[in-house]
Amino acid sequence: MERESFMQEGIDGRRLFLWLKKRIIIIIASALAGAIFATGIYLIYAKISYGEPKYRAVREYYIYFNEDEDGNIQDYYNAYTWTDMLKTDPLILPVLDILGDKVTRQQVEEAVNATATTDIRLLHVEITTEDAALSDEISAAYDASLQAFGKTKTGFEKIELWKTDAAVEVEQENLSLNAALLGACLAGIAAFLFCLIFYALEDVFYVEEDIRKKLFVWKNIPEQEFSCQTVGVLTREKSERWEQEFLANAEFLLKGETSAAVLIQMPYGPKQKSEGGGKYEESFDTLKKAAEFAGHGSGIFTVYSEETPDYEKLRQFDAVLVTVIWGEEKGRHLLHRLLQLQKQKVNVAGVVLIHAREEFLESYYGRKKGKRNPRRQ
Repeated sequence: MERESFMQEGIDGRRLFLWLKKRIIIIIASALAGAIFATGIYLIYAKISYGEPKYRAVREYYIYFNEDEDGNIQDYYNAYTWTDMLKTDPLILPVLDILGDKVTRQQVEEAVNATATTDIRLLHVEITTEDAALSDEISAAYDASLQAFGKTKTGFEKIELWKTDAAVEVEQENLSLNAALLGACLAGIAAFLFCLIFYALEDVFYVEEDIRKKLFVWKNIPEQEFSCQTVGVLTREKSERWEQEFLANAEFLLKGETSAAVLIQMPYGPKQKSEGGGKYEESFDTLKKAAEFAGHGSGIFTVYSEETPDYEKLRQFDAVLVTVIWGEEKGRHLLHRLLQLQKQKVNVAGVVLIHAREEFLESYYGRKKGKRNPRRQ
């Protein structure tokens, strides 16, 4: 039921955007870490797979076909044919005879390769080994073997050597940038999804509307079960505009009551307060002023994390305002507090968000900081 209510309510896009904006550094840092990690893995893999440096010698031959002997002979020779032909006995045995014990047949077969050209009369041959001198020697041996083959094989007039490139080190294809981009994208997406999951599971309050959503909509609690409402928001910067709105609402809500109190729940104990933990107390004066709108009596009750409210004293007041710490207190905790107050017959008149960030509120409601909305004047 809670899931259905959540889906019906939908996602507050503006709230999500402002929430993510404060955590964009997490996504960026994750993307950078992913890029570094992926690049490192790629470099290790490339080093292992590439092995020792390789050296490649290149030869280009021009083939003169004898079409008088075989008019269709050109149809039988292409780069794929020559790659296999260069490893056959008529061509490789002369190479082995020239080189002697320097290489084996398997080494020559692994080293030689013919690549395709647009002109079938041009034969491009590459010899690749881990020794530059050996690549040159195998290439020279193939020079003699191919030229002899061109003179004796039917369908050829001759094979001429047209170009010779000495062996040079083969540059390994560097895909580290691709690896970095892939790692950054995957890590960034993972961090973004993690943030979305955390956002969906986060059970805290950022705007007044969150109280209605988290208590009455998402948790499927009838609003009439609690007579309380959101009275306003007080910021840690002590914004005058938000303070005036809260006091106006509190005056309207409490002016008919005989007495009123404010119940302030602190997330730390008295010991932490004495050590400088009283950072939430910037709103205490305003809260006290709000309680004084009641006719004859008012009070401020501060309850620390290890304490239980004095329900006996709270029951003496006609109306009680309950504070909720912006961005920290969980919705389930607030629900538990309200239920306890209800069991104790404490009349909770409203809920106040305290210690809010003014910048977040101004951005969420589309206000310009420092100026009052003319529609509210």
